[in-house]
Amino acid sequence: MPRLSRLLLVLPLIWLAACRPLALPWAATATPTPFVQCTPPPCQAGETYACPSGDCPGGCGTVCATVPAPVGVTPEPSLTAAETPMPMCTPPACWSDEAYFCAGNCPNGCGTTCATRTPDPAGGPPPTFPAPGAICTLPALSGDTPAVAACVNTAAAPAGATFAVLVQANGISAPIFSLQGRDAGDGFGYLSFQATAENRVRALSANSQVVRVAGIQASGDQLYLTLDALAPGAIVFDVYAGSATGPFIAGEPLTLTVTAP
Repeated sequence: MPRLSRLLLVLPLIWLAACRPLALPWAATATPTPFVQCTPPPCQAGETYACPSGDCPGGCGTVCATVPAPVGVTPEPSLTAAETPMPMCTPPACWSDEAYFCAGNCPNGCGTTCATRTPDPAGGPPPTFPAPGAICTLPALSGDTPAVAACVNTAAAPAGATFAVLVQANGISAPIFSLQGRDAGDGFGYLSFQATAENRVRALSANSQVVRVAGIQASGDQLYLTLDALAPGAIVFDVYAGSATGPFIAGEPLTLTVTAP
């Protein structure tokens, strides 16, 4: 073949090769478009995921829908806020000549007050005190200095016996007596009451496990108290006396011990 003919044949092949893209092993390639992913919303109890459009690629478009109740089954009612609880009120401590009174409606004791009973025309029996010397010996009180003293017939007695306590107020006009007893040791019992010179009494607490009040009488500047011994243990009494307008004076504490019968 003549040289010119061979050259004319090779030129078209070179031109075709130049028009073809060069594919080298290290040549960069286009990155494919990433597929979008969507996090579905948090659903509540009784709901499930749903796709209203019918096409939710990657979770996109997913919503929460209520699960339909099966045929013939009544769905449970949704939870509602709890009703406001009804308050409970502790009625006040009334005096012995008073009674609980409610002027209208007092739900759960709220609104209850103390009202004085109509007095008996004949009056109640006057308090009777044994001779103070027959009970115990009171500490000496001097002059008109405000003070309070107390004594007990015995500091220790077996269960089933009776303690007798005498309290004397000195230099206090129309005294109000206040005795507060607490069970000693690991006990949580408490006993508290007040009494006036006119023999009005009111109990504030009476849950001692050691003693129980058997009788309270007050007249003028003296208070006579009897206590039943219940179970072995000890109770400590703080003794006070004061007037309605003046401060309360504290006496020496009294410790009563109950032994086994």
